[in-house]
Amino acid sequence: FMIGLELDVSALLKMGKVVVATGLFQFPLCAVIMTSIFMGLEAAGLSWGSGQYAALYVGMPCSISSTMIVVKLLSEHMEMDTTPGRLTVGILIFQDIWAIVVLAIQPNLDKPEVLTLLKTFAMITGLIVVALCYAKFVMPAIFVFSSKSVELMLIIA
Repeated sequence: FMIGLELDVSALLKMGKVVVATGLFQFPLCAVIMTSIFMGLEAAGLSWGSGQYAALYVGMPCSISSTMIVVKLLSEHMEMDTTPGRLTVGILIFQDIWAIVVLAIQPNLDKPEVLTLLKTFAMITGLIVVALCYAKFVMPAIFVFSSKSVELMLIIA
């Protein structure tokens, strides 16, 4: 998620409709496919746990890639600044946003209430604003202060 906060949104938007369209539809499409596969396997006799949403809870995580692992691999192969690398990171950021949405909806899957969902998204928005302000105002001051000491920089790194 912090990678998403550090991402240059203007560079991401320059890639245009490809990133936005792929980011918006990749996770829901993969989630439907994976959940369907697990529902089929459940109908064949494999159990994913108790409850009517067991296949959904197994299918959803199988639809998401790990942003940290993929970014690490892209960095190791020096592909972060390539067009495919930026496209991949853009899609991963959308997956992170989808994960937040799913986590917000998940506690009330049986009876989702609009007011509860709005409250949850308001709290998420507040958290993002705090994190952005922290990254913009607090962290630079900490880095300037810590740059005066090699030992302190090592600890913060």
